[in-house]
Amino acid sequence: MDDLENSLPYTLIFIDKIKRVEIERTNCEKIVYEKQEPTHLTADIKIVEFDKIQGDRTQKLYFACLSKELTSIAIQVEKDDNQTSILPFNDKTPKIFLGFPLIGTEDFNFPVVINNPFLEPTEPRDGVFLTMKNEENIINNQKIVQDSVELYFILLQYAIDKDWQNLYLLAKTDLPNQKDWVSTDWYAQNIQKVLRARLMQSSIVYTDNPLYPKIQLTEALFPYAKSKSKISVIWDFANTFLSDCLPKKEHIGFWYDIIDNSWGKDLRYTLKRLVGDVAKFANVLQLADKINQSEEEALHWLNNLIGFVLSEERDLLSEFAIVPNQYGEFKKKEELWTDKDIPEELKDILKILQEDWRGKLKHNQITSCELEIAKSIQDIVDGINKIIKGNTNSKIKDAVLGLIACFPADSSLSKNGDEVLGFAKDFYPTPDKKI
Repeated sequence: MDDLENSLPYTLIFIDKIKRVEIERTNCEKIVYEKQEPTHLTADIKIVEFDKIQGDRTQKLYFACLSKELTSIAIQVEKDDNQTSILPFNDKTPKIFLGFPLIGTEDFNFPVVINNPFLEPTEPRDGVFLTMKNEENIINNQKIVQDSVELYFILLQYAIDKDWQNLYLLAKTDLPNQKDWVSTDWYAQNIQKVLRARLMQSSIVYTDNPLYPKIQLTEALFPYAKSKSKISVIWDFANTFLSDCLPKKEHIGFWYDIIDNSWGKDLRYTLKRLVGDVAKFANVLQLADKINQSEEEALHWLNNLIGFVLSEERDLLSEFAIVPNQYGEFKKKEELWTDKDIPEELKDILKILQEDWRGKLKHNQITSCELEIAKSIQDIVDGINKIIKGNTNSKIKDAVLGLIACFPADSSLSKNGDEVLGFAKDFYPTPDKKI
């Protein structure tokens, strides 16, 4: 009974003489379908309205349909004030009709329902022959399906022009499931390829960017991960600088099921592509400028991204440079050390000695990423001492004077340090004492 109800409105559309059908269920409940006069949207497209009556309840059903000679297509829509939305098919709705449905064509995967009374069905009436054989009945069936493609294009363009919602449903163009009555090779070359070529150039992707509310499919990037549950996180990160290319967040789950690697262009936006795009900015300042945030905010965003990458595909941090050093320059993970509370003054001294650790130390605001090598105060002191003891660096005197200036005020060496510093200033330009 449910199968009958799924296909009944389409049968009433395609067989114009039938205006009303009553169904009596086993529980004595009666359901009535009454077809109203169609409303023409254009010379080609009309809306057929039904009243579905159950007891004292009446539900309005709407279907968009159009015809060329004896070939018709139809799809269910929802009308709300001035807004029209395409509705998904019930999984049990046949996709091919000869006035009446061909049970077994539910997974034919054409984006609209096709009808023509002169389609040649299989013997059990579960499909129509669309194989590679050069036979008259097969050629006739192929032409009817190709005519349906042309009708679909008319409907597609109208839906785009009138801002119909759920346009992604018109992009559901997978190959039919394997059947003995359809050649997937023929379908891929003559139907799917043609459909997708037009879809790629069609503005069917709604975005959350008010400046670019609807974009062409070929311009879009669809978040993708092996686990569907992760795509919203990828969308959140990518939306910071790619909002003009991403579908609306509420649509990403639907697009995930539609977009695969068979569209002639890889439209899937993976975590790897995201990390690669971030690496192109080269440093935090460029990233902050692109995402229109402060440097502090950009570092917070980057810290969260790095944490997510570590949890999902940690090797990407070795492949792409997105971990900032203490100058904000992006580096690969292995190129950096963790800073274990090294005083800035000691980094300054080492820089005077022409060895700059800030370029090698991970930025202190990147807390989500622990590195294999960590450097402490003792490490930098040992490094400074080694250079001074070597006595070959031309900047040793400047470094020593800088060290003296770093003595804290309560140090037992502070007085002597002040005397040496004062004496040294008569001979060397030195920095002010840091207290």
